[in-house]
Amino acid sequence: MLLDKWQRDLIRDILDRLGRTRGVSPPSLVRRMVERGRTTESSARRAYQRLAMAEDPLADSTNAYPGEMPSLLKKAARLAGDHGAGMPDLTEAIKLSANQIRNLLGDADQRPVLRLVGSED
Repeated sequence: MLLDKWQRDLIRDILDRLGRTRGVSPPSLVRRMVERGRTTESSARRAYQRLAMAEDPLADSTNAYPGEMPSLLKKAARLAGDHGAGMPDLTEAIKLSANQIRNLLGDADQRPVLRLVGSED
């Protein structure tokens, strides 16, 4: 039982490290392994299930995987902007928050950074 958990953790860590090196998420790596015939569909299903149990989608930003950045979304946002559609129009059309869209577009957060200043005695 302990060995099985250790193996799952090790495989997940290897997929995560390889994904960060290649710029793609672990589920994309599993999908690619199936496409290339490196693993079976049943093994891929088990891998997806294990990844789903372990992953917290809010904890891992898309920015961690440059290969996962949606290039067509950037083009679509630029085209929409050229035709007068702003961020509120995009958020309504895509059904995502403005922060999520900015993150997917790779735009830096425009808000000022709050810093605490210590007193020097």
